[in-house]
Amino acid sequence: MSAEVLGCGLDWVLSGGQGSAPPAAGGRTLLGSGLDERGLRFGLERSYRTLARLARSGEERIDLVERANRYRPRTWV
Repeated sequence: MSAEVLGCGLDWVLSGGQGSAPPAAGGRTLLGSGLDERGLRFGLERSYRTLARLARSGEERIDLVERANRYRPRTWV
């Protein structure tokens, strides 16, 4: 359920939804994730990795890890 809610939140932010600017310190959150693109992407990644750990089959686990990687925010290393 959290992946669905965070995914809808990300869609809303990416579509230019009101309040899509990065929150100030102590800003708004959604299920513990910042209510901006970066925060929602981290939340989605975390949700999908948790689901992957709970998956019963290897195929399902791989699919969930691939989803987590797809939502992972771009970082500079």
